[in-house]
Amino acid sequence: VVRGRQASRLDLGISGASCARGTGGGVTIGLVAGYVGGLVDIVIMRLVDIAMSLPAFILALITALVLGNNVRTMIYAIALAFTPVMTRIVRSQVVSLRELPMVETSRAIGTPAWRIVVWHMLPNTLSVCTAQSTLFLARAILAPAPITLLCVAARAPEPALGPMCPAGCPAPPLGPWGL
Repeated sequence: VVRGRQASRLDLGISGASCARGTGGGVTIGLVAGYVGGLVDIVIMRLVDIAMSLPAFILALITALVLGNNVRTMIYAIALAFTPVMTRIVRSQVVSLRELPMVETSRAIGTPAWRIVVWHMLPNTLSVCTAQSTLFLARAILAPAPITLLCVAARAPEPALGPMCPAGCPAPPLGPWGL
């Protein structure tokens, strides 16, 4: 029971941190790509397309294998899987906001670009970011278990739900019908 509670605490911490980092990175990259536009936007969106072409679990697993075997790596691996989705969502919002009169007026009076992004773009994208990060959190709670089940990111003394799940349920009966 104690190991299960410790494993749940660890997995919830991993999911919260990865959701926050994935959302923060996606919002930042999406704001830059959407507001700057042009070649910067094209390059960033092609990289996002490449990242989105890989399944999120495979991307997180490869990242965890390459960067090492610890909790911080798993947080970054899960966040890396969520960042492209948030980048695409925020970029689409910023592209539509870029043509609004409030932004054109701010540009006309000489407001710096960073101020337009922080004062006009970011507040108008927060509702979509909040909704998407809630969905990320639900997915991030489930994400550490299969990664730790494959013994990629959890070390032996740390309790993790991934290795505990198969230990808690008996093996299914094997017979001719199971083949």
